[in-house]
Amino acid sequence: MIGGVIITHGNLGSTLLEVASKIMGRKFHIPVISIDWEEGGSLIERKAQEIKRAIEKENRGHGVVVFTDIFGGTPTNLCVSLLKSLDVEIITGLNLPLLLKFLSERDKMSIEDLSRTLVKRGKESIGRIREFLD
Repeated sequence: MIGGVIITHGNLGSTLLEVASKIMGRKFHIPVISIDWEEGGSLIERKAQEIKRAIEKENRGHGVVVFTDIFGGTPTNLCVSLLKSLDVEIITGLNLPLLLKFLSERDKMSIEDLSRTLVKRGKESIGRIREFLD
């Protein structure tokens, strides 16, 4: 099974995981790392180490998908350097439909195929209701 780690500003990640668990009717144990607004300097370095440890723990031989909230934000920036050294895919722009797809499909395909599927699902879930109804 492909592992997962969620890294977001504030409590966004833990809230999304809690909602996804309620929708799917079961509790999911995925590491969620919150980056607080006032963290900087040495605290950020500790968060980077915490992220690396979480990814290493979640990797069960099939890789890890790391979810972040926004491209260019601290959560994403802390992960980019890990692309070279760990079996990881980073998906930024985390939303609930994307997370639900990950939780239901992570044991059915390779990490490459799953990451492509997740990006597609995330994009498809965004739209104007008027256009969906027309």
